[in-house]
Amino acid sequence: MLEFVGAGDSIAEVIDEYPTLTRDDVLACLRQSSRPMGNHFLIEKVA
Repeated sequence: MLEFVGAGDSIAEVIDEYPTLTRDDVLACLRQSSRPMGNHFLIEKVA
């Protein structure tokens, strides 16, 4: 699902491909997958 959305497919297109999913399912997946990235920063010296 993330690969489809990441490739530019809309939520409607994902649901068309997987009709057992709902819009809320797709949004929940996106929320869950973003959690590991939340509040993580990488500070690198640039100069």
